[in-house]
Order: sequence, then structure tokens, then C-alpha cells
Amino acid sequence: MQPKQCIAIIDSIKAYAKQNPTEAQVYEDWFQAVVNLRDALPQDKRFDAYKYSGELRSVCAAMMGKMKTGEDVAKVYDIIGRTYLFEAKDVFDSYCIYLEWNRAPEKKFYQPRRRVLKVLADDLEDLFYKRIDFLGVSLPARVGKSTLCIFFITWLMGNRPDVASVMSGHSDKLTNGFYGEVLSIITDPVTYNWGKIFPDVQLVDKSAKDESVDLNRKKRFPTLTCRSIGGTLTGAVEIGEGGVLYSDDLIEDLEESLNVERLNNKYDAYLNQLKDRKKQGALELMVGTRWNVLDPLGRIQNQYADNPKYRFRVIPAVDENGHSNFNYDYGVGFDDAYYADMKASIDDATWWAKYMGKPY
Repeated sequence: MQPKQCIAIIDSIKAYAKQNPTEAQVYEDWFQAVVNLRDALPQDKRFDAYKYSGELRSVCAAMMGKMKTGEDVAKVYDIIGRTYLFEAKDVFDSYCIYLEWNRAPEKKFYQPRRRVLKVLADDLEDLFYKRIDFLGVSLPARVGKSTLCIFFITWLMGNRPDVASVMSGHSDKLTNGFYGEVLSIITDPVTYNWGKIFPDVQLVDKSAKDESVDLNRKKRFPTLTCRSIGGTLTGAVEIGEGGVLYSDDLIEDLEESLNVERLNNKYDAYLNQLKDRKKQGALELMVGTRWNVLDPLGRIQNQYADNPKYRFRVIPAVDENGHSNFNYDYGVGFDDAYYADMKASIDDATWWAKYMGKPY
């Protein structure tokens, strides 16, 4: 069937749904027509189908409270979930939502924080599709930036299981925690739907000692290796084309950032042990507290300030009026009073660097 025929069928179903909005089967037919459209489109045009699945999802959400029976409500809700699954391999926002689809609303990570973190999710998607080559991220502590980046790495791994990526940070404790969270997402079918999103991708090897995860087949350079910047990196890791070098908090704290020699040594280590492990076409994600204008993230921003392929995302703790930017649903964020108290309790250097994304 040609795409134009598929679109004509979708339009006729939409017209019927408008006249018969409480007939649950019409939304099932609508969804199947959207699936047929994507199958009819060339690979580089598949996002055109997601415009229609997004529209269907919005209509279904609006009709949830208007269906005549509980059975019909369940059918429509199921279709909403299937639209997210339908898009999940290609759309990072949909992946994040469907990954946790079975969790209780208050237990989910992404949806309570989505209103704020969606812009970062879009940045990460742009990195994946090579619309940008480098993404630098500076957000306050404990607002969800590392977890969201972990979601991103598991999405990347599912889509590109044969490509090597590397995660590094200031300590083994940090990278070991990252390794454990990645492994949990991939192997815990009760909490996460990773296996449903990537049913053809299998875990073939994992090593807590090497902090590595290999998918589909064992390789010299695993699908993901987590290693601290002080660990053995040269010769042990590689970032393949389409893979990501993810650096998280290379500078440990304010004390380290104030030591010029340690700061320079850390940047040299980044250049000689991490950046030089990137093959051509490899991507880079760097997350960090902006302690010092001469930290790795600051130096890169200064060097590539005019390069449109380099993007730097900063979301401060509060806006210009002192209102929290991270007042999430279900009380999992931080309100105005929390940040006001924190600002009054710590020194200016820490406040501006750790909470506002501006090195003092």
C-alpha cells in the first residue's frame, strides 16, 4: 500500500471517530492504519508516521473519561501505551515514557520531571541523530540529569548494540553506580520495558570487575564500558562511530577545582585518555558542575563557542525571580523555599557553581 493510500485511510477513520467518539474499536483501527503508514514509508521518512500516532494519542487521552465502559477505558489506555512503544526506538521522549509505563505514577522517574527535563531529552535525541556532535549539560544536583543520561545510554545501546560507548567520571564509585543502573534497566523486566522496546537485542556478557556490558555478541570493545578517569583507559576502551563518550563530573568538587595543577592534570587526562579514544563519527556527552571557568567543560565551551555542532545546556536552580525551576510533581523536586534556604546556607562560590551553573 502506498503512503498516500494509508493517509487517506487514516483521514477517513479520523472522520468516523469524530462522529463516533466513544466507539473504542475506531481507535484500534486508527492505530493499525498508522502502523501501516510507517511500514509503507522509506526509513528516512518514518517520523512522518509519528505525527499521526501523536495525534491519536492526544485524542485517546481526551476520550479516556468519556468512554462508556471500564473495558473501553482500558482499551483506549492500552492504545496510548502502544503509541509510545511504536515510537520508542526512534523518539527518545517516547522511549523514556514507555520504559517506565508499568510503574505507578509516583514511582516513575521521567514523567513527574518531564515538564522541565523534556528540553534536555530533546538535546540528547539531537546528539543521537548527529544533529550535534557534543552536548554539555550543567544542572543542579539531584534534579535527575544523571538518571536521564543513563536512560539515554540504554536507548543508544539498544539501537546500536554493536557500537562501543564509554562512561567515565572522577571515581570508581561513580562509574560503578552507573554500570549498575544501566544493567538494572536492561535486565529488570518488572520495572522497565527495555526488553519490549528492543526484543531482538540480547545481553551476552557483563563484568562487574571491568564495569562492562556487551549486547548481541562479545566484542573486544564492549557495547558499554564504565571506567573512572583515573583507571586504565588507554588500549582498554574505544568509542565507535555513533557511540558516545559520556563524561560525568570529571571534577570532583570545589576543592579540586581550586587547585590549578590538579585542574590542568585532569584536563590533560581527559584529552589523552578519553577524547583520544574516540573514533571518527563518535559523539560526546559531558555533564558536570561548573566549578571553574577552566574546568574541562568550560575549556571546551570556550574553544567551540562558535561551532553550531556544540551545544551547552544550562538550567539554573531558580529563575530571575527566585522561583524554583525544579518543582516536580509528586514532591520529588525542590521548591522555592528549599533553594532559598540552600542559598542562605552555603558560600556564594558553591551556590553559583553547583546550583546556578555559573562558575564563580
